[in-house]
Amino acid sequence: MAPAQVMDEPDMERRGRHLYSTVTCGVWQAVLGGSLTVRSVRGERLLTIPPGVRARASGEGWPRVAGHDAGATALGAPSPTRASHAGSQHGDVLQLTHAGVAEVQAGGGVEHGHHFFQLNVAVPDGSRMAQDERDLLLRLQAAQAARSQA
Repeated sequence: MAPAQVMDEPDMERRGRHLYSTVTCGVWQAVLGGSLTVRSVRGERLLTIPPGVRARASGEGWPRVAGHDAGATALGAPSPTRASHAGSQHGDVLQLTHAGVAEVQAGGGVEHGHHFFQLNVAVPDGSRMAQDERDLLLRLQAAQAARSQA
């Protein structure tokens, strides 16, 4: 087997074949969905931020991947699990399938791990908002309050 050079990437944590990073998006990308350009070991990739992904509980941490964490279970889906809420949530974990580290298998094939991104949602600073932005948020607040009473 040929030796491999492993580069230290300060914004990527490696666990076996899988990589873990944190990415920040705006609140509207989280609510409406969208995409971000992220850095991976294979260069820049497009990470889709879907509306409706499952929120991970505070302190729940990274997903466990079979074969790489004690007591792990496999993540069954290549994309985030959908739930009933609207919009991506702070702390959600999104996955770029086969964007992790390459590993040569016994039979000569190559398997790639995944790259997981924990989503940090940046909430706008209310004290710096323009009046029209505040007005829109107040309208949204009123609409949600009316819907919850219906």
